Amino acid sequence: MRQLMAIGTLDLPVVCGQRHFYTVRRGEQRQPVLYVRDRVDGPDRALLDPAHDLAQGSTALDWWYPSPDGQLLAYGASGHGDERSTLFVLGVASGKRLPDTIPHTRYCSLAWQPDGTGFYYTRFPAAGEVPADEQDYHQHVYYHRLGDDWPNDLRWFGAGRDMTEQVMVQLSPNGRWLIISAFVSDVQSAIYVCDLASPSANFMPITASIAALFSAEVNGDHLYLLTSYQAPRYRILALDLFQPSLQNWREIIPQRTDCTIRDFCIVGATLIVEELHNACSQVRAYSLGGEEHGVIDLPSLGAVTALGGA
Repeated sequence: MRQLMAIGTLDLPVVCGQRHFYTVRRGEQRQPVLYVRDRVDGPDRALLDPAHDLAQGSTALDWWYPSPDGQLLAYGASGHGDERSTLFVLGVASGKRLPDTIPHTRYCSLAWQPDGTGFYYTRFPAAGEVPADEQDYHQHVYYHRLGDDWPNDLRWFGAGRDMTEQVMVQLSPNGRWLIISAFVSDVQSAIYVCDLASPSANFMPITASIAALFSAEVNGDHLYLLTSYQAPRYRILALDLFQPSLQNWREIIPQRTDCTIRDFCIVGATLIVEELHNACSQVRAYSLGGEEHGVIDLPSLGAVTALGGA
């Protein structure tokens, strides 16, 4: 096991502005180090090393989200393996923390505003806000403006809902559409959308009444859904966010009998789709309308663990 673990890991880069962020664990390092390149062909720079930057290795880097321009980094750190993250914000160029600190951000999902002035994020209740046996439930969505005190952050989603829901948050690149994915169980999730340009700013339930799993990507004013709805091997649907009712949904990539669709992302005007064929990953490119562009060559048989692009 020690020899196998010493192989190390390299995670998928996240591209924000001109910067590329990614984690690497080499040899017998206990935890991955977060690196950044200031340009694609530039040198690697260690941005956060848990062994040196986060309390001599007793603190773990749990999650991280760069701002769209790559100037700031929100990240979660926890001590002694408890995974009860505290959120911090780091200036990427300076390597210095901003004053913003938010506790109770275990398993945080976070979406930055396009201009980097704030973000939507998930957090759990503080001690005393709920009964002690519910402390690990009630994950809600809040908005934090940089420089504000976190107890004053406005709650956007979660009040009065099933306390066991696990919530993820996304924001469209233009900052208009706030997408909430609420996981009710292992076989059902619900998608809600809020038009932030609307005076009412209410959430529309897109899939709340459908007993199936959904994952979402937004492109312009259209939402793309990977779903098990009427498709146990999964398919990809699209809908116009101004006409989101079920009768207006369009099937972009149908379910196939020879594979299972496991993941997808949108890169420019292309759908990149990971499919599982005979226990091995295959990656295909499609137009946003579902026209197949072909298979992307992979170096060998294996499993694709993440998709992304810019």
